[in-house]
Amino acid sequence: MTRLAQIQTNFTSGELDPLVRGRVDLQQYYNGMETLTNVVVQPQGGVSRREGLKYVFTIPSSQNPQDGLRIVPFEFSETQTYILIFVHQRMYVFQNQQQITNINGSGNAYLATGLTSATLADKFGFTQSHDTLVVFTVAGMQTFVRGATNSTWTVDSSPVAAANRPYVRSGTAATDGNTTATPSATSGNITITAGASFFSADHENQQFESTDGFGTARITKYVSATVVEAVTQTSFFDTSAMASGTWRVNTGFDERLENASGGCSCGTFHEGRLFVGGNSTNPNMIFGSKVGDFFNFRQTDGLDDDAIQAEISTDQVNEITSIRSGRDLQIFTTGAEYYVPQPDTSPLTPSNFVVKQATRQGSKTDINPVGSETGTYFVARGGKGIRELTYSDQETTYAVANISLLCSHLVSTPTRMAYKVSRSSTEGDRLFLINSDGSMANFTLLRSQNVVAASKFTTSGEFVDIAVDNDDVYVITKRTINSATVYYLEVFDENRTTDAAIQYFSGAVAPDQAIPTDGDGTTHSGLSHLEGATVDVIRDDNVLAQKTVSSSAITTDVGPTTYTEVGLPYTVTMKTMPFEPRLSSGNVQAQRRRIVEATPIMYNTQNLTINSKDVPFRSFPLTLGAGVTNFTGTKKVGPILGFSRAPALTIGQSAPLFFTLLALEYKVSLGQ
Repeated sequence: MTRLAQIQTNFTSGELDPLVRGRVDLQQYYNGMETLTNVVVQPQGGVSRREGLKYVFTIPSSQNPQDGLRIVPFEFSETQTYILIFVHQRMYVFQNQQQITNINGSGNAYLATGLTSATLADKFGFTQSHDTLVVFTVAGMQTFVRGATNSTWTVDSSPVAAANRPYVRSGTAATDGNTTATPSATSGNITITAGASFFSADHENQQFESTDGFGTARITKYVSATVVEAVTQTSFFDTSAMASGTWRVNTGFDERLENASGGCSCGTFHEGRLFVGGNSTNPNMIFGSKVGDFFNFRQTDGLDDDAIQAEISTDQVNEITSIRSGRDLQIFTTGAEYYVPQPDTSPLTPSNFVVKQATRQGSKTDINPVGSETGTYFVARGGKGIRELTYSDQETTYAVANISLLCSHLVSTPTRMAYKVSRSSTEGDRLFLINSDGSMANFTLLRSQNVVAASKFTTSGEFVDIAVDNDDVYVITKRTINSATVYYLEVFDENRTTDAAIQYFSGAVAPDQAIPTDGDGTTHSGLSHLEGATVDVIRDDNVLAQKTVSSSAITTDVGPTTYTEVGLPYTVTMKTMPFEPRLSSGNVQAQRRRIVEATPIMYNTQNLTINSKDVPFRSFPLTLGAGVTNFTGTKKVGPILGFSRAPALTIGQSAPLFFTLLALEYKVSLGQ
């Protein structure tokens, strides 16, 4: 029988969709894997065990987190960043993985808000400028302001005053002029004088229109029955008197951004304005505040710094789902993507604000797009793909790329998305998507090197929400502990290999929990969040027998020298694509094949299995009770028995320790 050697030098194509199984003509086939679960692909090409999760906080069940919750990052300064958790009528504040208590000196560890569970479960958006977080919901806009200290926070449930709300026409009523009307100027701020009594106080914020098509103006102030003040929307032909019957007042203009018309579901700060959209009454309209006056959307004078109001009118429904400040002001809708081009070096004004269509993909509601170095990532309308919106200087237009084409099976109606920028050359950017089934899709991205590597994260329970705080990635998890459903705040930690984990330290290391100094350190308490659960226990890089938490504690036979970690286990699984050597005589997919021997190339690895066989790392003489040392190099595993028409290697772990697999060499025997 013919024997062939093959090496997979990298895993930068990530987990491949089952639909790619037959594409042995693609290079991605040889750089991808059939399964990648609970691992992270490195931009250099290797793959490592995913970070464990450090337990931070239990969300009180009294706040009904199952009915609606949100986690939001807040960056006050480079060194002062926070994570905010919104649950029913409460906001919890965390900094550096610690909860901030005694909010506003109240003795409470939370800020009271008007956001109900139902509101949090509906459309939700947010944006931030310095000390102010603006939250957008269908019930209205709210602001949260960080004060002089970490525990000083204020909330404003009605930041847009009645006098600052925009008006939008919702009816079609009009009253024809039965006398003459004379504008004082053709544009700008003007007065309109009627030849006889006609105007009333009800005409304020309604529209004056010349029926010959030359001129419209919004009435801003009622002066008398014969005089009103107005700001022009389109210029009048001249200042001569308009005859009776050649003009009218259009009524039916109502306030927006207030409770009766519903709130806006999204918004962003851009060029000194706050832009909002997704209003429940006018879902295809975008409103821009006055320059520097973020909560004033009332058009008054028509000058360059006046408020902006625009409607996206096309041949399809285009409900605004999100707005992002990027190279241009980007507007995402259910039917297409739009942008407002920047006019050279000039700022955006009411007169040059033009909405142009970029692409016709459409985006999913309630998932904010995230910006990257190369473009903007957003979830496709149907929830089955991730798109990247990028601008081409050569083509001078926007284009959309499908970055999840080869791994679309990992994207299953996402509910949340977050993006983490790499902080060193040893890591790539990370895109996280939480799916409706509670799993998470993790993308390692290095677009300059064509690295788009997806893997799947699972945990004992479900992932619910996610937020990135600089280097920290926080998640809300839903777990079943001691027969009860609980919601935890946890953070990914590269120094842990279990979930909902607590680490116990000795010495000067900042601990989750300190090892008792009055005993032998064998009793580890403070585990009420894992009561009744079977947990993994790692002591000084040595894996102990699993324990069951009882009375919020576990007891080990020997105390640690440095640390002990206690947490929930999670399973690591990797499986290669079926072997295909690309012989000059043709492919061998129909032939029976057997992988005879495998040689993993590893870096700082403590535990690894291949086809359920442990890769040996310990060598004699052994030191009793010593931890497993890190190994870098190659190990041969074999023989591996059994012929198959789809031979593959399954790589996993038999212990919750660290590993990094750089490449994989294997020898294959070909049969008939």
